[in-house]
Amino acid sequence: MKYFILFFLISSLFSQSPLKIITNNQSISDKKVPVIFLMHGYGDNERYFNKFIRNFDEDALIVSMRAPFKFSLISLGFLHNKWFHVDIDWNGNLKEKKSQILRSEKLIIDTINHIQDEYNIDTTKIFIGGFSQGGMMALHILSKYPEKFKGFIAHSTRLLKDFEFQDNLSRYKNLNLLIIHGKRDLVLRIRNAYETKKIFEGMNSNIEFHELKIGHRITIDSINIIENWFSKISS
Repeated sequence: MKYFILFFLISSLFSQSPLKIITNNQSISDKKVPVIFLMHGYGDNERYFNKFIRNFDEDALIVSMRAPFKFSLISLGFLHNKWFHVDIDWNGNLKEKKSQILRSEKLIIDTINHIQDEYNIDTTKIFIGGFSQGGMMALHILSKYPEKFKGFIAHSTRLLKDFEFQDNLSRYKNLNLLIIHGKRDLVLRIRNAYETKKIFEGMNSNIEFHELKIGHRITIDSINIIENWFSKISS
């Protein structure tokens, strides 16, 4: 029996949450529960994880966050958002806007703290993850706050160009990281996932790695993998 009903809450303009969110609403319960914070990819919004929320079968509060910066293209009926801007020079080199990365980081942490105040959260079982650019932010958050989270999810993503660990590398030992990537991903190639895996294995982190026959997207198979991993880590 689930302790949560799948009731979508889309935050209004007057929401106290620093980032706009949707979540599966917590039913009335005195039981402390785990929470999973999710971040969408470039040009998308918090509704990207609607299917994930509908199909996730574990007892947990799920919070999908909207990136704070607007995407430059306008499309009727669809909200374009990004966690940070990326420039590409004539040689194909990427330059990520650091000030926006740091601003997004602050808003993510503030939103997490807000949810902890509003819900009966088990603070020893806080998870964070993302898809594509949202996954880049999850790995960035991992580098800054490894002790705050029980586990991290990196789906179809890569490390930021300026990714760096904090000085005390022992902070990353035994952290839980789930990496999922598609063999047919033409947006972010599978080599990015192997690079992330290699780096965190060097930190003696607990890595679970899945290479799927998919492109740049989340599938039911992805959701099932995340659910099984979450069940093992949170038990």
